Amino acid sequence: MCENNSEEKILNKAELSQVLGISLPTLGNWIAKYEDFPVISVGRNGAEWQFSAEKVLEFLDKKRSQELEELKEKEDAVKELVYKNPSLFPEVDEDKLSGLTPKEKLEEYKLREAIRKDGIATGKLLVADDVKEGLVFSFARLGTESRSFFKRVLRDNGIPSDIIRHNLKEYNHLQRKIVEDLQSELNLQKTHESENLRLMPEEENHEAENVL
Repeated sequence: MCENNSEEKILNKAELSQVLGISLPTLGNWIAKYEDFPVISVGRNGAEWQFSAEKVLEFLDKKRSQELEELKEKEDAVKELVYKNPSLFPEVDEDKLSGLTPKEKLEEYKLREAIRKDGIATGKLLVADDVKEGLVFSFARLGTESRSFFKRVLRDNGIPSDIIRHNLKEYNHLQRKIVEDLQSELNLQKTHESENLRLMPEEENHEAENVL
């Protein structure tokens, strides 16, 4: 890490990921996702990436506010859609499905898939990956703010710098573990949801195709 004349903190990629409490792959995904991500210099030909810590934090604050607003608008749209069209979101009736032929089950599945894809395309349904990234983003940001507060409190109370560094190191490890566990849990939930949403076993699907 280096500082310019105005004491602006300049970080490389590894240092920035530590400050934000995220992994290097996650930071890379953010840089790729946001074309306007503030970068001082791109790492190439042996040179390191360089970022302004202050500008990155300001950017993420602004971007997060925008995404929260967009998320709220989508949630409101979903609530309105469900309220006005409850028939579009019927609960799966296992008894009804068990009485259907393989061909009828396939048609039911295709209908639900068409409704789901249309909802995503029109912004009326939320994509699980977007929600997951928003949650991970929020936890990482919360960890950054908490760490800064924690560090300031220790320093203001005269705690020696080596003890502060030791405690911050443990806190960083704990926060990174929480974020990683959150990502794993969300991925697991997504897998379970995908399995539960299937309206027929794979073999029945093939049987239905043969009927058609």
